[in-house]
Amino acid sequence: MRAALALAWGLALAFGAAGEAAAQVCAGALPAAPNSGTRIVCRDLPNDIEINAENVSLSVTSYNFDFRPAVDARFNNATDVNDISVRLGRGLVIWTSAFREAYIGSYTRNAGSGSTRVVMEDGAFITTTGEDADGIRHSSPNTSTGNVDVRVTGGSIATSGETDHGIHLLWRGAGASTISMSGGAIRVSGSGSDGIYVDKPEVSGTSTITVSGGSIGTAGGNGDGISFLGVANAADAFIRVTGGSITTEGATAHGVRVDQRGTGGVDVAMTGGTIGASGAGSSGIWTSRTGGGSTVTVNGVVMGGTGDGA
Repeated sequence: MRAALALAWGLALAFGAAGEAAAQVCAGALPAAPNSGTRIVCRDLPNDIEINAENVSLSVTSYNFDFRPAVDARFNNATDVNDISVRLGRGLVIWTSAFREAYIGSYTRNAGSGSTRVVMEDGAFITTTGEDADGIRHSSPNTSTGNVDVRVTGGSIATSGETDHGIHLLWRGAGASTISMSGGAIRVSGSGSDGIYVDKPEVSGTSTITVSGGSIGTAGGNGDGISFLGVANAADAFIRVTGGSITTEGATAHGVRVDQRGTGGVDVAMTGGTIGASGAGSSGIWTSRTGGGSTVTVNGVVMGGTGDGA
């Protein structure tokens, strides 16, 4: 295992053009510590990437049509073998605002065989506005074979724009993906914004989403608490709700939604916690599988929509 480049920030000040705080770019050496207004950018290093972000405020605002995550960690080449580890710790405050493009809170991408892990802890806060501005997003192209693990143990994610998901996994690789939430809160209010959204087209790696604590709430139409979409997908999808709460308020906004259009299986099990969907046409749990059935086990409390068409 190659030695990791570890980055832990306190408070310092760096400014770029036009007075905007400059992005800190990792190029094999520790950059200057960022302060309010900066981004953390680590891409294509010769070693593993390890980011420990705590006690720092990151604010990214623009009206340009570009892609500027506040925390940005990537390996872009299929030959990369290194791992990515991002810790969003206590005292981290991320705020992004843009006219429309994806000003994401935390973004990771691994195109090679390395694994990716993102952990959000108690005392961390992510707030985003603008279109497609997810709180946490991971992307893997079809060259990726490593696993991804996203964990929320505490903290808060709040998004307010259209299709601004709390956690978004865009997964085209062959590795397994895991998202777990044991504490904290995810609150999304825009149209088409899901609390947790996994999009896995044409892949073979299994997907597991587990909620054992914390809360997920959505307010917009078509905004599901948990949503899984598999297109031409041969992998199985497992959804586990053992605690916590999931609530949706908008029309056609399901507590848990699984749309498996490939040959993979669907297994949803609820053994604790609560799911409530109050909008028109909304269900507590909704599943669909092309060419086969779904397995759904419910031992908790599930409430369907109360509006017209529910």
